[in-house]
Amino acid sequence: MRLRWVAVAAEGLVLVCAPLIGVSLDPAPLFAIVALHALSNALLHRRRVALGEAGLGSVLIFDVWLLTALLGLGGGPANPFAVLYFTQVLVAALLVGGGWTFAVWLHTVSGYALIFFDHRAVPGLGHVHGTLGPHLWGMLAAYVLVSAILAFFVRRLAAGLEAQAEVLAKERERAARAERVASLTTLAAGAAHELGTPLATIAVVAGELAHQLEGPLAEDAQLIRAEVGRCRAVLDSLAAQSGDVLGASPEPLAFASLTDELRAKLSESRASRLVVRGEGTLEAPRAPLLQALEVLVQNAFDASPSDATVELAFDGERLDVRDHGTGMDAATLERATEPFFTTKHEGAGMGLGLFLARTTAEALGGSLELRSAPGEGTTATLRLRR
Repeated sequence: MRLRWVAVAAEGLVLVCAPLIGVSLDPAPLFAIVALHALSNALLHRRRVALGEAGLGSVLIFDVWLLTALLGLGGGPANPFAVLYFTQVLVAALLVGGGWTFAVWLHTVSGYALIFFDHRAVPGLGHVHGTLGPHLWGMLAAYVLVSAILAFFVRRLAAGLEAQAEVLAKERERAARAERVASLTTLAAGAAHELGTPLATIAVVAGELAHQLEGPLAEDAQLIRAEVGRCRAVLDSLAAQSGDVLGASPEPLAFASLTDELRAKLSESRASRLVVRGEGTLEAPRAPLLQALEVLVQNAFDASPSDATVELAFDGERLDVRDHGTGMDAATLERATEPFFTTKHEGAGMGLGLFLARTTAEALGGSLELRSAPGEGTTATLRLRR
């Protein structure tokens, strides 16, 4: 809209100054067109809404025909401001997509061709054409060629900048996730440090009680000691998941041995319901990859009925984990890998599993993709850098 106000001001200035340099124009229709240009921009400014690509394209086409009317009444191809058709094409290439850019270019070619055949001659321009000779046809052909080249290359540059901005946004998102992982690492280390001493004290006291007591009380003491050990394991696992990814070295891993280690981490019931397909070798750090797979498989079992199977497939390029749960809608799927987001009931999870699995995959040069729909289950695809 600012550019259109500049155009309105420039058009008015030209019409005012033209008689001063000996160019005789019919001012009434020309000033009417400039007033229409200003009125249209005032209406757009008053609406204060985003036009969108279709709106921008339509306004640019409208401006093309306003320019065509001005040029047609102001000498046609002899008018030196006919070069302003180029600005319409360039602005379109920068602001709208390829389809609308082509439409604007097509309208500029049509308008420029029209003023060759139908225009009002203006005495004083000093460059009045009569019949459509080779020179005029050459001017028209040159405009078609140069404007098409400009539109094509400027559109390519604009598309490249858009793609670059998209990549930059993704990198910023990854950096933000890495910062959150660093925060989790600090949190896990602090929790392990602060809870280590009281947990060790509880374990010692529970062990002494287990030796001194008998019957159910001794069993309770043993249970307390076992739960303390579980708490220590959870803290150690969280610290490992959040902080040890980048420091691990890749190594050749047989898929069969990886699944054997994974089964050992599952309960007996879940290990028996894990269906494994595929064979081969992949290269990745063992511990981080195993942790990410365990998260995906455990989540799949959590989402599935108690007697359902979970499928783990490997085809040499990716690892797929598929469950038979209720699936996720689009809104849940979009947030599934955010930290501290979970659809499980209270106390069943912190909402960090998928976030850490995704962060692990990206730290290893790969990616984690989720595909799901209500009633169709969920498939998690872990891709690693080849």
